[in-house]
Amino acid sequence: MKKWIVRLLLLVVFSFPYVYFSMYQDLINSSMIGYGLMIATLIFLIFICNKTHNFPVGALGNIISFIASYLLITCSTGEKWSYYFKPFTSVGLLIFVSIAIIILQLAVIGIIKSRKLNDTKNGHNL
Repeated sequence: MKKWIVRLLLLVVFSFPYVYFSMYQDLINSSMIGYGLMIATLIFLIFICNKTHNFPVGALGNIISFIASYLLITCSTGEKWSYYFKPFTSVGLLIFVSIAIIILQLAVIGIIKSRKLNDTKNGHNL
């Protein structure tokens, strides 16, 4: 498959407003499943970015996802949104979760790179 098609598909999948979806699921269903699905999906996408050498596409997708989530939250926040996510506001929780996603992404990338470095030092080829 052509590289630009893979990059475009990764960008589209990364650009989904994961944080908004997770917060919406938490608000409507009082369920943390949305957050778990978000984390699992993002870790899977990071591994795909590693295999295809597209980490910058993942970073750009996270920025687009944050902007989309921010726009959706600010347009759809009602009275219920304002008190449900205490001690945070809905935008505050969006920022907190987005920073946590970036930290998670950097940690997974670091683990992948250190594992790859250790494997090459030990003579294993990936």
